[in-house]
Amino acid sequence: MHSELMSPVLGNAPLVSRMTLALLEDSGWYHVDYNYAGPFRYGKGRGCNFLTEPCVQNGNTAFPNTFCTGVATAYLCTTGILGGNKGCTPDLMGEALCDICRHSAPLPSKFQRFGDLHIGGSNLLMGYCPLWISYDGSKSCRDSTHSSDPIAVGGGESFGSESRCILSEIAPRGYMIPSSPRAVCYAVSCEETQLRIRVGSEWSVCQASEAGSRKSVNGWRGQIICPSYREMCGDQDDRGPSATVPCAFPGVLRRNRCVCAPGYVGLDCTTKDTSGAHATPTLTPPDTTSEAVDISMQVKFVWQMILPLLFLLNL
Repeated sequence: MHSELMSPVLGNAPLVSRMTLALLEDSGWYHVDYNYAGPFRYGKGRGCNFLTEPCVQNGNTAFPNTFCTGVATAYLCTTGILGGNKGCTPDLMGEALCDICRHSAPLPSKFQRFGDLHIGGSNLLMGYCPLWISYDGSKSCRDSTHSSDPIAVGGGESFGSESRCILSEIAPRGYMIPSSPRAVCYAVSCEETQLRIRVGSEWSVCQASEAGSRKSVNGWRGQIICPSYREMCGDQDDRGPSATVPCAFPGVLRRNRCVCAPGYVGLDCTTKDTSGAHATPTLTPPDTTSEAVDISMQVKFVWQMILPLLFLLNL
């Protein structure tokens, strides 16, 4: 539930999912339009094991794009310092660090996922699963102000609504190739069966079936690592940025129209709504004479009561 607005632990761009809209509809108080639901990406397409199996087992994870396992530089959790490996946030919107840390006491047995019983993620509500999270000073790929960073731009990075986080070992001619993949921001374009990734002014193509493959880029040393096409571009009716219709995450492309998430406006959903009125047309009370109700507070209260119990019972 990490990307759901009403969950107790939020990602960078929380959304109102079909699950929350269904809850409101089942209450009998509201009619909902599911066309305005945000794309629920957390765990999407990962299979039943994402829910039924441990996030990390014996120091390894089957879902490295969501959970992380680097323990070599785990600091005490009380310091608030993130010392884990560096990667991309699960939504592929920016740089992240692994939030793994060392607790002052051994974790409860069901949360012991490493040889060192003190090691785990920082958050109880996530079952102490170590996650990729953004940090102070991390780069957001959507933030165009990073375009003035000569080191990033010199390394082929670009920033804006069409950019996403990619793991890369690319270096300019004459520079050393990184010893391990780095999280960087490149412009991407989703096509019907392939993903195009731009490094500097050169494009490289990853087919939908080539997740994890390494691709060279003309004029550059090293290689990029092809991301999952589905995670980057979404399903057919849930697409990422494309050449013909730009649509900035967390907006979603539906029927060639960009539907903005709460808090964003504009044709490509890149403009933050600063009016203070972030209401969305997803909810319509069936009885217009009834008293106005603060929907978000009601639903958030329900989810905050239910989700931690469901999560803990299933761990």
